[in-house]
Amino acid sequence: MEEISVSTWDEFVSLSSTLDGWAFRGQQDARWPLLSSLSRYLDAFIPDKSTWRLREERAIRIFRRKAHNYLTDSSVLSNDLRCIALMQHHGAPTRLLDFTKSPFVAVFFCARKRGDRCRGLCAKHTEIVGCDPGEKSSLKSGNHRSQKGRKL
Repeated sequence: MEEISVSTWDEFVSLSSTLDGWAFRGQQDARWPLLSSLSRYLDAFIPDKSTWRLREERAIRIFRRKAHNYLTDSSVLSNDLRCIALMQHHGAPTRLLDFTKSPFVAVFFCARKRGDRCRGLCAKHTEIVGCDPGEKSSLKSGNHRSQKGRKL
C-alpha cells in the first residue's frame, strides 16, 4: 500500500483534487485497523467468535421489533441492508464501515477530537473497495496517508 505524508492544508487540498472516484474514511489514529463498530464491540466483549453471527441477528431482530413504531414506512425493515444502514444511522453498532466521497468530511472525522491534527485518513479507489478484507489503510495528516488503496 502506498503511503503519502502531507504536512500542510494546501498540500492536502492539492492531493485531494487528484483523487476523483476515491472513497475516504477519517479515523483518529492511523494505526487503527479498518474495523466496523460491531467488530470492535464483539472483539472487546464477546471472545467466542462462533456466537457473533447469532448476536448480530438478535440485534437486528430487536431493532426491527421496535423501529416500526417510529417509521412512516416500515417496509424498509424487510431489507437486511437497509435495516442495518438504519441501525447504523441511529448509532447501533453494525458491520458497516462508513466511507465518504469527500476527503474533507473524512478529515473532519479524523480531527474532530484532536483539534486540527488528523493522523488517520484512508483513501480507497472505489473500484477496489472490499477487495481485501484483511487490508489496513489510512491517511495521515501532519502525516496524511492514502492508498489505492492509498494512505494519505
